[in-house]
Amino acid sequence: MNFPSFPSQVLRIVLFALIFVCSLACNQKEATSTDKTNEPPSLQIKEVADDLLDHLKETNEGVREQLGLPADRLQGITLEAVEKEAQFAQKLWDKLQEVEEESLSHDDVIMKALLEHELWTRIEAPKHYWLGFSVTPYSGGWQVIGQPSQILSKLPLNSQENRKNYLLFVQAFNERMNDVFQKTKIQQEKGILLPKDAVPGAQSMLEGNRESIPKLITNVDERLIDISEEDKNEFKNQLEDLSKTMANHFQQIINLLGTDYLNNAPQSVGLGQYPGGTEYYKYLIKSYTGLELNPKDIHEMGAKGLQEAAEKQKKIRDQLSFEGSAEEFKEQLRNNPRFYAKSPEEVEALFMEHIKNIEPLLPDYFSVLPKAPYGVRRLKPQEEPGMTYGYYNPPTPNDNKGYYNYNGSKLDQRNLLWAQHLIYHELVPGHHFHLATQQEKTAYHPIRRFMLYGAFTEGWAEYAASLGEEMGLYSDPYDLYGHLFTYAFFANRLYIDTGMNFFGWSLEKGREEMLKNTFESKEQVGTETLRYSTDLPAQALNYMLGYLKIWELRKKAEAKLGKKFDLKEFHAQTVGQGAMPLNVLEKHIDWYINEQL
Repeated sequence: MNFPSFPSQVLRIVLFALIFVCSLACNQKEATSTDKTNEPPSLQIKEVADDLLDHLKETNEGVREQLGLPADRLQGITLEAVEKEAQFAQKLWDKLQEVEEESLSHDDVIMKALLEHELWTRIEAPKHYWLGFSVTPYSGGWQVIGQPSQILSKLPLNSQENRKNYLLFVQAFNERMNDVFQKTKIQQEKGILLPKDAVPGAQSMLEGNRESIPKLITNVDERLIDISEEDKNEFKNQLEDLSKTMANHFQQIINLLGTDYLNNAPQSVGLGQYPGGTEYYKYLIKSYTGLELNPKDIHEMGAKGLQEAAEKQKKIRDQLSFEGSAEEFKEQLRNNPRFYAKSPEEVEALFMEHIKNIEPLLPDYFSVLPKAPYGVRRLKPQEEPGMTYGYYNPPTPNDNKGYYNYNGSKLDQRNLLWAQHLIYHELVPGHHFHLATQQEKTAYHPIRRFMLYGAFTEGWAEYAASLGEEMGLYSDPYDLYGHLFTYAFFANRLYIDTGMNFFGWSLEKGREEMLKNTFESKEQVGTETLRYSTDLPAQALNYMLGYLKIWELRKKAEAKLGKKFDLKEFHAQTVGQGAMPLNVLEKHIDWYINEQL
């Protein structure tokens, strides 16, 4: 068959048209690519922050709770999940490195530095995965188990959608506990076992939760409102099955930590005993502080702080005309019934009395104050055995009050000499001022609400407690002595945390040094030293390292600004700006100083 010939002129027109269309498409593609590359640096940073926040909304139960999103999932704790997190972080890191910092505003410079730290910690995390334990009282009892337990206890169940989400959350919780078992089992196979002295505390924590968590899952009657008996029974039957599965998961882990595990567990403590442990310890220090610090230098800082506290305490003993030794004075304080509460209610009353004393002075020191109310309450019984003290809970959408959760057990062994310092650290003007204010701040990107750094968080709380001395609130020499004991306590943490994790000290050596240098009882020293050497290595360094850095920056500002220095403004530029790694905080305060000159 013959086709009719196509006129050459028409053919040329069609070809030119095709070339023109292709040219337009290519130019458009190139323009789009160029536009993306030439985005304002501030917009590039915002996009990275947006991507990270969207990711957290999808994966992190704490972020979801704070934002009032459905509680229907838990963040993965498997190696695969941590590696996936690192891969995601690497993509954002690469994006961030394209940003030209020279043209950024100061706020964007700070935001870029914060994002870099967030992403770096995620990128590096898989390298150290097997050296972190998930069955210890703090890292396991609180971070792995306690947080989802608290969320679970407050979830509404008054709609079919709420009940569906509740079931999904419990299923995710069950999966998490199975993941804890699998991780602990593989660690055992790799020869990474808890120290022998830490095993009983882990077992005790797990046994307490084996009893309480299944009951928590099914204790829902008061929340089942306006639901038919048929639906109620069906829902409760599903919960019973999930509750039994949860109990089995806990029992499985408890069995794993049985006789064979204990027999093979090392007598030694500290990260340094494990392959790669020293590198992990340095990683933790940088992740908490943002600083490249040598553990040897941290050790020396601790020794210096202990000496300073001892000299100040000697002056108070002289003021009180006490002629005995420091150890004899310590024993006298331990035996004084004045420093022991007879009931949890007495503990709460003492805390709130100290808060009442500081409240009238706060406007003279702070221009930025949180709107959220605050209070104290006792820890749940299953949490108390493995914890020396307690912890602060910031406000949430389900409960707008910030709480210090204190340990109300064994009150005859809990000396309250330093209760004043403790509550200023934990509540006002410490953790509550920082964490509640950070949640309420709307001027910055919303991801800043969820950026928390250990050395800032704990360092601010320690600095805040030290303001009580400046305010004249430690007027009773015994309260001041207790305040100095806390200074020695946190300095001692620098000394023995590095001692056990970096220098290879034994647990006995760590406990001996802690008993000598602090006011802690033998029981408290027992749990604290395990916390440093096994449960949360390097975390205890945060308190003193952050405290020292904030005071260093304040003194720098005072020296450079002279009469221009405004303490309320300094506080607004520290706690009022939200948490930052210490290296970023220093960059910010240097900028603030230069702006005032």
